[in-house]
Amino acid sequence: MSTKPLDAGRFAVDGVDVNAVNISAPSSGLRDTGFPNNYVPPAGEFNYLENIAYRWRQWLNDGNVSFTTLSLASTLAVTGVATFSSNATVGGTLGVTGVTTLSSTLGVTSNATVGGTLGVTSNATVGGTLGVTSNTTVGGTFGVTGTSTLSNTVTVAVNKNIVLSGTGKVEHGTITRILPILGPQIIALSGAALTLSVGANPLIIPIGALTVGNRITTVSANIADAIGGASTARIRMFVHSFTFPAALVANGTASSGAGTNQTISVAFTQSVSGTDAEYFAVVERVSGAGTIDVYAAAMTLDNPP
Repeated sequence: MSTKPLDAGRFAVDGVDVNAVNISAPSSGLRDTGFPNNYVPPAGEFNYLENIAYRWRQWLNDGNVSFTTLSLASTLAVTGVATFSSNATVGGTLGVTGVTTLSSTLGVTSNATVGGTLGVTSNATVGGTLGVTSNTTVGGTFGVTGTSTLSNTVTVAVNKNIVLSGTGKVEHGTITRILPILGPQIIALSGAALTLSVGANPLIIPIGALTVGNRITTVSANIADAIGGASTARIRMFVHSFTFPAALVANGTASSGAGTNQTISVAFTQSVSGTDAEYFAVVERVSGAGTIDVYAAAMTLDNPP
């Protein structure tokens, strides 16, 4: 790289930056044709040319440069402050190795990748993908008006909360919970005995209270039927509260009666709509008198949009 001259070539300018008196602009015709052969320019015209050249060098040297359009085919190295008062378009990669401060809006219409720290003190609008490969700290409010997908864990600081306003909720996919099993018994709810269609003293699978918006998708049990004689079993779903007797909401399919370990289940796709509703399932005999062993019970649930 060449060395920057120490002398800007001051000409026809005094020490307090005042132009000399003997400066005369060339005529319009002379500006069109330039100096003809054997033409000797007057001192005023020569002073004008040298003075205007110096003034341009001085403007560039002072650093206060303003461009309507600046197109660079190579590297732009800025060692001081660069201020863009209008739009700046970067068709390739914008590499920043130090701290970058944005005091107004940053509009990104395509992908933006930040490998280090991105500090934004005002609004930032990203029209495409914002890829952050390292830590990002937001000192104020982080507002997202669309859907956000997180591919890893969200960690909230100690004694801090996630606040959902209005009817908002935390949605999740399907999860499985192991359920307890209560031994054979006759159950009474709201003062009336629960009557089953076949067989008394069913096994009870309590589900307990669920959050509004949860949806039970299946309740299942691992059983062995037809032990010592023919028999089949099924699961039935009920809901009850303090204000009405238990109501049947779903029937499962009967077991095979083959005398082998198997899973029986009942499908249920209704979301919980009230905090006073509580669900439970029963494993009941459908046919035969053979022994039916019940080993475990579980349910799957989700929280759909």
